Parts: sequence; structure tokens; C-alpha cells
Amino acid sequence: MKIIEPAIAKLGSEQVSEWDEIRLLSKDPIDSLKSWTPEHRLAVRLALADYACSQLDAMVVLSGVAQWSRRLGVSLACVVAREALRFVPKNASSAIGAVETAERWVIGKATETECKTMFYMAMSTDLSTVNARFSASYAAYAAYCDYPDTGAANAAYYASAAAADANSGSNQYRGQFNPEDPWHKVMVMERVRLCSVISESLRTGSVGEWIG
Repeated sequence: MKIIEPAIAKLGSEQVSEWDEIRLLSKDPIDSLKSWTPEHRLAVRLALADYACSQLDAMVVLSGVAQWSRRLGVSLACVVAREALRFVPKNASSAIGAVETAERWVIGKATETECKTMFYMAMSTDLSTVNARFSASYAAYAAYCDYPDTGAANAAYYASAAAADANSGSNQYRGQFNPEDPWHKVMVMERVRLCSVISESLRTGSVGEWIG
């Protein structure tokens, strides 16, 4: 992402030089996380947190992050999907399992095949909370699909749709965006709120703790 390099550049020539070497270690920057200095970790976290906080659409944020790092994109998609899990029954094991499996994949404790299995399981159950389940599903989907940016963005899209469903008491498809429709208004507001959720997760939450 364009915001990363300026943040690293502020650290000084030695840190920049080390960062340039680290970038060659892997395709996904997060795969070389163990080689980052504490200064690198803080600079990246805060740069991404500031970026997320400045945006108005969590779909855009997650898409951009996932293009830079699939692993980080999936991690943040899980943060967003967990916001949608409050709309599914506590015994909704497939939706919860999809998020938990994707979270384990992020830290190398689950496989892409397991994420794919959980994606299909969560997609094929209880239509009464379809959008919340889809949010969880796409968090897992982003871990193995060819387009992680699309998968991560969809986690935010369906999380915001789930919030709109809960507000209206209906999950009826609304079709083309209508700024006057209360359902769509809630959806837009939720995507703004999720930007703050992402930002806080990077600053002081689970993702921030993971990056260090």
C-alpha cells in the first residue's frame, strides 16, 4: 500500500535499508513478520490504523489491505466478520467455525483446504441470517481464493448488510442502491463504523497484538 513506504521512510535510513531487505523475503509482507523490527511493526500498524480511520467504506479498506497482504487482509476480515456474528444464533457453529478457521490460517494453524470447507459449510445454512453468515464465509474465502481483496471486501459488505437486516427486521434483497431506503442508509453507516473497528483492532486490538 502507498501509505506503508512513507511511514517506514520516517524511521531513518538504517530502518529503511532493513525494510528493503525484508521485502525480498516473501511475496506477502506479513510472511516475514518475524524479521520486522519493533519500529517497523509500530509504523505499519499506525499507518494502516490511520488509513482505516480516514476512510468511509470498510470494503475499500479491506480490499486495499488484502492486496498488500493476504494474511493481514484475512485477519481484518475476521475482525469485521466477528461484528456480524452477533446477529447469528450462539449455536451457529458453521459461521463461527468459518471465522475461527480463518483466524487460525492467519497464524499458520489451519490450511487453505480447511478454510474452503468452512466457507461452503457457512454459506449453505440457515437463510434467516444469510448476510451475517456470508460475512463469516467470506472471511474464510479470502484465505484461499484467487482474489483475496474481493473476499475481504465481501466480508465487510455482508457484515453491513447483516446490520441493516437487524435494524429492519428483514433480510429481503433491496436491489440497486437507494440512498432514501432506510436499509441502505444503515448499511452505509455500518461500513463507516467498521472502518473505526478495523482501525482500533490495529491500534490496540487483536490484530495490533498479533503484529506487535
